[in-house]
Amino acid sequence: MVDVLLVLNIAVALAVGLFGVVTAALGRAPDVWHRYAVIGLGGLLVVLAAAVLGEVVDGVRPGAVFWGYLVSTLLVPPAGWTLAKLEPTRWGSAIVGAVGLVVAPLVLRLSQLWGGA
Repeated sequence: MVDVLLVLNIAVALAVGLFGVVTAALGRAPDVWHRYAVIGLGGLLVVLAAAVLGEVVDGVRPGAVFWGYLVSTLLVPPAGWTLAKLEPTRWGSAIVGAVGLVVAPLVLRLSQLWGGA
């Protein structure tokens, strides 16, 4: 996988996590900026998945655990945003923060599993 993409995904995920936690601490409900943050993170994850598929076409064969982590990582932002929309209080912002704080270690684990491919 492309190292720059991994670092960018982890940095954005941590930024989204920090944004969600700080806005939750300030008592703000999720708004359009939370939505943009989650969509941006999801978009970067799709770019990462496309890079992985490009590597697979070139002949790299990661294991089943890698694919499970990749699918899970791709599903966290839309699921998290759906839950955040259903909670129109500061806890919705906390859910957005949790999305970022969950995606960051998932991407790190993807890079570890890729190294073993």
